[in-house]
Order: sequence, then structure tokens, then C-alpha cells
Amino acid sequence: SSCKIISTGKLNASFEDGEEITLEKLIKKHIFPKYITYYKVLFGGEVTKAFTVFANEFSSEAKEVIENAGGTIVKI
Repeated sequence: SSCKIISTGKLNASFEDGEEITLEKLIKKHIFPKYITYYKVLFGGEVTKAFTVFANEFSSEAKEVIENAGGTIVKI
């Protein structure tokens, strides 16, 4: 299984305020291919919405911008 990364800016652009962001949703939106099972969120752009992000790993900067926007991170 490959590890994919996604930036905080991409999450902000692709999801709505209050949404739960899961691997299944990332695959459904064609952001990740179906075979992905492991992914990491990295800082790369501001977050202006409060969402709950489920991921295997988060960089400390990504965690900070998600939480500063009122969001939550959940390690899976």
C-alpha cells in the first residue's frame, strides 16, 4: 500500500465547513485512487473552515491550522 499526502489548502478547497473528511470521501471525490489505505495531512495553505479530519498522520503545522480554524484531527 502506498502512502499519499494531502495539503491543508486542498482539504479547505474540497470540503465544506463542518464536514467529516475521511479516506472514503477523498476516494469518492477522486482526490485519491481507490487503492490508497494510508495518508498524511501536511501544511500547505490556510484552513478557513472547521472540519473533522481523519488521517493516519498529521504534520504539526497541519494539526495547528486545522485546530486554529476550529477543526478537529482524528488519527486512524
